Amino acid sequence: EIFKNKIADLLTGFGLIEVSNYNITSKNELNDNLDYVELISSNEEYNVLRNSLIQSLLKTLSNNKHNEFPQNIFEMGYIFRKGKSETGILEEDKLGVALCHSKADFTSVKQIIDSLFENLGLNYTIENAENNIFIPGRVGKIIVKGKEIAYIGEVNPSVLNKFGIETPVSAFELDLKELFATTNDIDIVSRYIIREVQSIYYPTGDNINDKHIELIVRQMFSRIRVLEPGDTDLLSGDVLEKRRLIEEN
Repeated sequence: EIFKNKIADLLTGFGLIEVSNYNITSKNELNDNLDYVELISSNEEYNVLRNSLIQSLLKTLSNNKHNEFPQNIFEMGYIFRKGKSETGILEEDKLGVALCHSKADFTSVKQIIDSLFENLGLNYTIENAENNIFIPGRVGKIIVKGKEIAYIGEVNPSVLNKFGIETPVSAFELDLKELFATTNDIDIVSRYIIREVQSIYYPTGDNINDKHIELIVRQMFSRIRVLEPGDTDLLSGDVLEKRRLIEEN
């Protein structure tokens, strides 16, 4: 959550507004090229779980067409797809960003990625890609440390038409779990906590050495909660020292 708060603070600082949408949606608001999870529901219209944040952001933009532009928004939340798990459903933690104004293009949304990654101390490359959400030739996949973590591009007019949007939209959808894994996570979060704590005490004239806060942060991150035990003897939900986790793996 601290890492996600850091991301939210950065994007808000870039002038974006955070939005929140429901996980349950209708089939015509899904990414047609991805698997989706259908629910048993008495509501025939809203009976599937969303499989893309970009579609959720487009719905938000569609509902706010009467407001003035630019409308630059982001959302952090889960998407769902079929996969190997106890429930047969995989949850993926994502970040979606959408810029909607007359000059929204690949360059403008790439500037958000540039600023975000610079603040996280990450380098990335963009490779050509195909994705039905975006205009062919105006889409790419973002690679960090050899891992594909996002798609970025200009949203295809045919997709915008489904939502009744006439203003250009550029967007990206990023895997937060993969992003977190590629960062020096403890270092980034530590700096964030130190800065936030110092911002509280500095105006009062109290001088706290960063090393004292670093010691507390180190203790905070000395234990880990198990989410996926895999082939180990651990159980989902177990809390243990990092050292033991390394031994188990």
